[in-house]
Amino acid sequence: MNEIIKEEIFYTVKKKRFIVLAALAILGIPVITLMTKNNYWNDLTYYLAIQKYLFYVFGPAVGTALIISVYRKKYTRNSIIQVEEFKVKRPVGVLARVISGAIILAVCYAVAMLVVLLLGLIFGANLSIVQTGELALRMAMDCLGCIVTYTAALFWLYLFAFPIVSVLVYLVLMIAVPYVYQFFNLYVYGYYKYVCYFVPKALTDHIYSNLVLKNMNWLNALILLLQIAVYYLLTILVFKFKKKDKKKRKKKSQPEETETVVNTAPAPAEAGA
Repeated sequence: MNEIIKEEIFYTVKKKRFIVLAALAILGIPVITLMTKNNYWNDLTYYLAIQKYLFYVFGPAVGTALIISVYRKKYTRNSIIQVEEFKVKRPVGVLARVISGAIILAVCYAVAMLVVLLLGLIFGANLSIVQTGELALRMAMDCLGCIVTYTAALFWLYLFAFPIVSVLVYLVLMIAVPYVYQFFNLYVYGYYKYVCYFVPKALTDHIYSNLVLKNMNWLNALILLLQIAVYYLLTILVFKFKKKDKKKRKKKSQPEETETVVNTAPAPAEAGA
């Protein structure tokens, strides 16, 4: 599995589309910093501006960059060929894809965090220890939500072997649903309890709020693990169906081959003569 993880990481990060999109997402942090400084500059405005940028731009951008960079022609078929070449089981191959994507996203968020802290020092944002800790926690939870949502998008990528559907699903789960709930203030009325069951980003936002308030709820962590497990199992089912279809095609071709062998055999009378 380690070899597949390495192959996927190097295959993805060397693509120009990933380099360009990830670089643009990270370069957006200095742009937001300069815009905030020109408008009204203090620790709170910088803190809030970075959080807003992470929510609406950075996470969706790096996740989209990852999906379209992981994609290759005949994605599902190439994935099957890959696991056969490395002589591992198909669930292991899927797990390797999930882990490699998680590593890439974690590195992107780590780089973004370093840029945020460096710019804060250079421009004198004067973030307190509490603000820095909360911002780091915010980025960690956003990264976790991004990883789980990527796992969900990966299932659609395996299913359709085309990135557009997967990207749309990813953006809906990362931006559309959480934005609607925030815009209409639906979190206040407790409706988040239902959307959190299906939208990882909403769940990680809720976990972040609880952690800030020092109200850890282990049920939320269990739900997050269940979401990962469900998306992973669904992806495995795609492989199972592909395997069954392949077997059916083989079974259909076997009678034709048998008939051909029988028809070409010499007749008994001719053999006696």
